[in-house]
Amino acid sequence: MRFAGVVLVGGASRRMGRDKALLTLGGETLLARQVRVLREAGAGVVFIAGRRERRHELAGTRFVADAPGAEGPIAGLLSALAACRATHLAAVAVDLPRLSPAFLQRLWARCGAGRGAVAVHAGSFEPLAAIYPREITPLLAAAVSARRFSLQAVLRFAVARGLMVAQPLAPAERHELFNTNTPDDLRRAREGTFSMGSLS
Repeated sequence: MRFAGVVLVGGASRRMGRDKALLTLGGETLLARQVRVLREAGAGVVFIAGRRERRHELAGTRFVADAPGAEGPIAGLLSALAACRATHLAAVAVDLPRLSPAFLQRLWARCGAGRGAVAVHAGSFEPLAAIYPREITPLLAAAVSARRFSLQAVLRFAVARGLMVAQPLAPAERHELFNTNTPDDLRRAREGTFSMGSLS
């Protein structure tokens, strides 16, 4: 088995007021950071998925436009899975500035043939720091066809069918899922005074 990676950059960034992918932390854009994290975790190929009209490119990556007819992160996931030739796809949001390669490697250790892994905390999944098997593609496509764009619902079904394993989030890992949704979140991330953000 092997996995590719995708950084999801399709959000509108309304609360931040500017493109999150281009924000910097420690002299590195959030987009470049997440690409690096995926590579250090073991991703062989890294995609960037986002809106066609706001194309992001980075050396050594491939941009894929969000799937038409879909809304939210599921649109980027579908496009990246369609382009992916690996058995699995590690998907990360661009706005998780404390996510580490080790976190993804722990998820990868729970994966198997036709089975991915996703962190879960307080009954909610973290779909934007997860590793998906290619076999989940029909479930995502069916959800889009039904105009149901919630990844939480898809993941509940996928876990029940054995396509995904729910990995409980340890207390020491919670800071890794801190979201930078607002300028204040970015300030706290830069200062290191952050706590776990809300799960997507």
